[in-house]
Amino acid sequence: MLKYTPIINAKLVETKKLRDRFLGYLEDATKHSRINMGEIICVGRDYWTKVIDMHDDIDGFREFSHKRIELYPSLLNRTEHVLGVKVDTKCEMKESYPTATYKSFTVLLAKLLEKYLESAL
Repeated sequence: MLKYTPIINAKLVETKKLRDRFLGYLEDATKHSRINMGEIICVGRDYWTKVIDMHDDIDGFREFSHKRIELYPSLLNRTEHVLGVKVDTKCEMKESYPTATYKSFTVLLAKLLEKYLESAL
């Protein structure tokens, strides 16, 4: 892990900006009356890919990173299959969103799932 510290630190500011933008996107999505889970899954997958790909692939860093964060893409895949959601093929976040109240992907995704399931009833 320590050997990857310089790689992580080199893109720390960009990574945090992207994370904050994604959290803002998720929180903004919770405020909509209709949850577009297909778009949320697409944006989530895109986010995790961008976070890893923005770093140089030195000494197997990207493979290491994929293993460290595999919980999140797995959660998105599981959501797609359990809910039978048709995932958007093209999606993009806006350049900015309001600052998110929550700093947890998991909490925001749980809120979105709860709202999505309530609307399905």
